[in-house]
Amino acid sequence: MIEAMIAGERDSVVLAGMAKGVMRNKIDRLEVALEGNFGAHHAILCRQVIDHLDFLDASIAALSAEICARLVPFEPQVALLTSITGISATTAQVIVAETGADMSRFPTAGHLCAWAGVAPASYESAGKKRPAGTRKGAPWLRRTLLEAARSAARTKGSYYSALYARIARRRGPNKAAVAVAHSMLETAWHLLSSGALYQDPGADYFERRHDPAIEASGSNAGSRPSDSPSPSPRRPRKHTRRQQLHLVPHRPVPRDTRPRSATASHFTGGHVRSRPARLKGRERTSERDRSLASTQVRCAPDDSRDALSRAFGSDHTEQTSRGRVHCRPARVRRDFASRSGWM
Repeated sequence: MIEAMIAGERDSVVLAGMAKGVMRNKIDRLEVALEGNFGAHHAILCRQVIDHLDFLDASIAALSAEICARLVPFEPQVALLTSITGISATTAQVIVAETGADMSRFPTAGHLCAWAGVAPASYESAGKKRPAGTRKGAPWLRRTLLEAARSAARTKGSYYSALYARIARRRGPNKAAVAVAHSMLETAWHLLSSGALYQDPGADYFERRHDPAIEASGSNAGSRPSDSPSPSPRRPRKHTRRQQLHLVPHRPVPRDTRPRSATASHFTGGHVRSRPARLKGRERTSERDRSLASTQVRCAPDDSRDALSRAFGSDHTEQTSRGRVHCRPARVRRDFASRSGWM
């Protein structure tokens, strides 16, 4: 219709009659839409746009032919990659062009994923780790893998669709797409390293992996027994020394058996903790009082001892073999000395 309009056709009925396919069901609406002003300058602009589109199509066809000619030595690798769900011939060509199809350059699949930019990044400062998204890798390979991951996620009944749905419900669609791309590139590394074709585990892979009975019997539809042995039971967790201290039950030490010195410490809940400053101050005060109370005051053995006994009672005094009187409270010692006049 556009070519006819550029050639000079202006009748809307004739132009609407050129419709093909499902557009013929809308001929009446096309007749109304094609009525209007279409001048010579419109025809010139439409011709330039159409010629540019033809040039782009020709350029793409020429480059595609050149790429196919250069990828003839890599046809086995392309065939291996296209066996993966979601990877087309174009995606396989991009992977071969970006990586060179030589997996000996990458020691592990993780190295390849990190180089491609589909692995988590690490940001650590002052001993603190913070989320940093993904690494900066090959931009063209990363974009191609993300498109292939979204295509594989829409393939029903495939392993990647189950993986995408499993992660997307918790982490979101974008992180799920990156995870699927990571898994697809890991698979590509193993296929190119071993030369084996890809076999899809199926959408029920995660259910079969965690149920050895169903996996062994193969009673479910679409499930098949696996050659790998059942997973071994999980080993008990080993606690660190600090965690073991937290696990010790609380056994408070009786108050009578606790140390009384200013530098003493006590056990509480399995942890050794120093006594608070408030308790240390009290202990120092009590030690000073005890030292003052144990001071020996020299008195006259006759009248001074009798006067002290009559004034304060026999409980506050104690006579020794040398005629000394032990005055326990410091206040008693000061009062008696000031009244007796001998100190």
